[in-house]
Amino acid sequence: MSDDDDKIPGPHPLPLTRKWVENYERWVAEGCPTPEEAAARKAEAKATPAGPPDLQALVERAGRRYAAFIGEDYVEEPFKRPPHQGGYPHITPEEWAEHDRAMAAWQAARRTKP
Repeated sequence: MSDDDDKIPGPHPLPLTRKWVENYERWVAEGCPTPEEAAARKAEAKATPAGPPDLQALVERAGRRYAAFIGEDYVEEPFKRPPHQGGYPHITPEEWAEHDRAMAAWQAARRTKP
């Protein structure tokens, strides 16, 4: 028995072949774009980014609303802001539902984008 028989074989290249086939099928479905066309599509996609809904903005709006409700000035500096002005616990169920709908719509659009 030689040392070569004791070696564990490396991973099979088939998963890479499957990935190549998926990429090739997507390329054919897109109409076999040239590298220039593909670059133009990527540039167009980057030019109009439709990102996820901004959770930080939602939290800050809720914190501002609560500070106004209790008659305090909202502290802009997050490290100097008193803990009770933190907006996360003051987000209403309606605001959460709207944020969840916007996030679901964004994720669905992102998945269907080529």
